[in-house]
Amino acid sequence: MNKIAIMSCSKAAAKCCGIDCLRFLAERDRSFCKYAGQEVQLAGFTTCCGCDCDPRTSEDFSSKIAHLLKAGATEVHISSCVTSEKRNCPQKDAMFDLLRSNGLTLRFIAKKE
Repeated sequence: MNKIAIMSCSKAAAKCCGIDCLRFLAERDRSFCKYAGQEVQLAGFTTCCGCDCDPRTSEDFSSKIAHLLKAGATEVHISSCVTSEKRNCPQKDAMFDLLRSNGLTLRFIAKKE
């Protein structure tokens, strides 16, 4: 069984319920299309630690990664709120590097064009 996680922007999470991300997962749309016809377990739904938090030194971010790994997650689907130019996340590259260096594969929930 595929165990995955979804990560969104902490600022966006103040207003967002993750409805689109969860719908895309349920419908196997966007970055989840690779799971068509397969069983998937959502091992975690988390946010970044904020724009002012350096994920390379954050114990909170390290803890999130440890929890995802303990839950068996092998992939993290990054919500479009993290990657959008509108938000211009200052920490995304550091977050992505850290997630990858811990063995997690990143997938990006991109908007359809």
